[in-house]
Amino acid sequence: MPDPSDPKVNPPKQLSPLEMKIDPLVWAQMQEDKLPGVTVAVTRNGALLFNKGYGYANTQTQQLMTADTRSRIGSVTKAAITGPAGFQLMQAKGINPATKTLYGANGVFGNDFANDIVRGANRYTPIIEMDIGQNDHTFTWYNDLTYSEGATNDLDKYNPPLPYTLPPGRQPIDILGMGIAANGQVYTWYHAARTTLTDEPAITRSIGTASDLDAYDPQTTDTVKLPAGKTAYDIVGIAIAKSNNHVYVWYQDGTYSEGYSMDFDYYSKGVKPYSWPAQASGSSYDIRGMGIASNDHVYTWFGNGQASSGMSHDLDKYIAPYGYTLPAGLAGPNWVNLYSTITLQNLLDHRAGFTRSGDGPGAAEMFGTAEANLSYTQIHRHFLRTRPLLRTPGGNVQYSNHGFGLWTLLIEKMSGQSYRNYVYNNYLLPAGVGDDIEPQAASPDSRDSANHILVGGVPVPGPYEASTTGLAAGGYRGTARALTILTAKLDGKYSDADMDRMGWASPGDGSLEHNGGADGGMAYVVMFPAGYISPKGKNLGGVHVAVVANRWGKLGLFQEMAREIAEQL
Repeated sequence: MPDPSDPKVNPPKQLSPLEMKIDPLVWAQMQEDKLPGVTVAVTRNGALLFNKGYGYANTQTQQLMTADTRSRIGSVTKAAITGPAGFQLMQAKGINPATKTLYGANGVFGNDFANDIVRGANRYTPIIEMDIGQNDHTFTWYNDLTYSEGATNDLDKYNPPLPYTLPPGRQPIDILGMGIAANGQVYTWYHAARTTLTDEPAITRSIGTASDLDAYDPQTTDTVKLPAGKTAYDIVGIAIAKSNNHVYVWYQDGTYSEGYSMDFDYYSKGVKPYSWPAQASGSSYDIRGMGIASNDHVYTWFGNGQASSGMSHDLDKYIAPYGYTLPAGLAGPNWVNLYSTITLQNLLDHRAGFTRSGDGPGAAEMFGTAEANLSYTQIHRHFLRTRPLLRTPGGNVQYSNHGFGLWTLLIEKMSGQSYRNYVYNNYLLPAGVGDDIEPQAASPDSRDSANHILVGGVPVPGPYEASTTGLAAGGYRGTARALTILTAKLDGKYSDADMDRMGWASPGDGSLEHNGGADGGMAYVVMFPAGYISPKGKNLGGVHVAVVANRWGKLGLFQEMAREIAEQL
């Protein structure tokens, strides 16, 4: 860690009154959070009051951090670059983001992704999950909160849809999989709530009946163990074998595992390959539900109305694809129609119903290409086919890197230039920060800090790769001063309401802020409006503070430090 008492790291000089106040705050935070290097900039009404670098740009070479050293800014990219650049372009084109849609006849994309939307809708609706229970009856749960009892080819042959209930706070789309044990008890697995923006979706479980999913055992507080390298988003089907109550889980990459309800590969000790019907009846990406009969035959239902019967590793070993029918009159939401209502503003607000990031490796596998050759179009097609629409567009906030990543395609569609070129030529260069904020390249240059990670509690230079498809969501590097230049220009051009619409957020005190973290970097920017009085009674009107570090640490503490820096003015 850089030592502020080391004259090489912190050369003795006459400090300004502001440095005497700010330096101890920064050094203390660096020591607390093991940050190798930090840049800090403060402006008031666009005038630069403070601009300084601290510590090391590279702990290995002991290159010092200067005010002009660039580090990763993570998701600050969204609010400081992508959102404003997209907003500027829409204004130039006379586009209202609140009414302009992504898809459909009047959408920016038109019908470019229509087939992918249908495949995703068929995969997740109206069926939520399926399994085969007692008497070898097929049980099917739907997204309109009903379930039916029938045969593999007639899903309500024995009982028409009846209502079912979920654990408190849950909705059907939270269900990841369901299985019926030999005693008739119904096991349900859910996407668990995340605690940070970077958490992979975990899995919880309840036990109940077909009509009351947690009648016997509420949701677990522990999370289910997955095979190495697998996430909840990889799962396409879950079923329970009646012969031994083993839980079988199938994944979209053509592998499956065998375990029990809280450990999905307890028996298989990893994953094994499986095959699906070779006919044009669907693929692993189109699986709607899976079930295991009393004779251990595995049944698979695909989104195109076809089903097959086979073994865990060969899904049509016994019966080639055949048709099945759903109950009439199911009343769940129509996903295809919902997609047609998503607006450009929904993306900026994280209210499109999308979740988290796109899956580069999964998209590469789907389209049979190297990940280095992927386009964002392919990532989005994979996303639409494999991810559920979590919320009604325009509803609750669900943070989505992918939603902002889509501006890669939107800016190109609206401007005729690549996202990278448009942002540089029409946004960063006119602002005078074309050299101060740049996409991460394949290797650092003399102005770039190293991306640090902790090894044995010590920050050391870590991986450094070019930003490609993730650029719009968080792939830029920059200095604290450059960020305050951008925020000053935005503050002078747009209202607070406009700033909110382009991705900035308010913690409720009238200020606007955004933070970001990425492997090897962290940033936070805050803008105080005219007349803002701080909790300590300071007038911070027109003050902007930006701090950027070359390691991803504790964003909350970083935020507190930046706001305390403002208090020193």
